[in-house]
Amino acid sequence: MHPVDLIQLWYAKNLSLTACQKNPERSRRMPKQVRRAAANHMFSKDDIIFSYTTKQAVADGVLIKTDSKLSSEAAILFPVYFTSAVWGKYVKVPEEFKDSQNLKGRLWDILFMFAFRAKNCSGSVLPFRFNCRIPQSEPWLKNEEKSGISFQHRDVVLKAVIAAQDIDDPSPAIFIMLPWED
Repeated sequence: MHPVDLIQLWYAKNLSLTACQKNPERSRRMPKQVRRAAANHMFSKDDIIFSYTTKQAVADGVLIKTDSKLSSEAAILFPVYFTSAVWGKYVKVPEEFKDSQNLKGRLWDILFMFAFRAKNCSGSVLPFRFNCRIPQSEPWLKNEEKSGISFQHRDVVLKAVIAAQDIDDPSPAIFIMLPWED
């Protein structure tokens, strides 16, 4: 979903037509296409057969939410979630590097490189690269290439998606995942 669509959804939810009818000033601030969308909701909550929310995914360990303080230091305004696959492979510190690396530093590398690339992106999906130190014993994934730094470093491509934070919360969030994950 494009960031503009997210903002329009947020407007539709928070500035509903009934509220605008009571307060005409609010209606004038709402973009025309949002007023139309709010008036023509296609589905109601009763129409949803099944949903797996972000909150449930975090509770199950499928998604890991990052510390908002660290992401804001990297100039990221929205909440950031990592898939467990990305977290386990690239954020979590391998045992053999415990003396020389920490979780905050590895996380910072990914967040910084995402923020750097996001400045020039206008879409809702952003592939980005970063460099990560990975033990030689770890299997190679198809999103990894040999790095020129050392035999333990790999150039890694990840995908960031900006989407609604949850089914009942259309505020934007960033989901960082492997390129083939959804």
